[in-house]
Amino acid sequence: MPPVPTAAPRLLIALFVGFAGALGAAGVVGAALAAHGGGDGKFVAIAASMALFHAPALLALAAVLDRSRRLLGLAGMVMIVGVILFSGDLATRSATGHSLSANAAPTGGLMLILSWLMVMVAGILIALGIGTRWHALEGDER
Repeated sequence: MPPVPTAAPRLLIALFVGFAGALGAAGVVGAALAAHGGGDGKFVAIAASMALFHAPALLALAAVLDRSRRLLGLAGMVMIVGVILFSGDLATRSATGHSLSANAAPTGGLMLILSWLMVMVAGILIALGIGTRWHALEGDER
């Protein structure tokens, strides 16, 4: 029987799955607006695509979170904030003509790149067997 996640991983898993659902729904709504909303839907289409791309990524992170909790947990949190900044800025620009802030989209984009690099590093550490050592530091008996 697999171990039951402790409160912290359970919270991260719930957060990642919840945001995956929210991003998936927002992405579908955004795609519909871009296709049927009239006007220039390019910003909405890009925002929708980013939301839809990262929703399944968050589901995948939730599924493997136990392999490297700290790094994958941080990667997921950075990914969530990055999508909110990037897609939120583009959607706001499309709806209002104004940006969230001068650097919201570029900052969100950099955060998304960083989150994917963290996932890559976690994968390398897991492959080398280093990710499992982190569990011992966190108090897991594995």
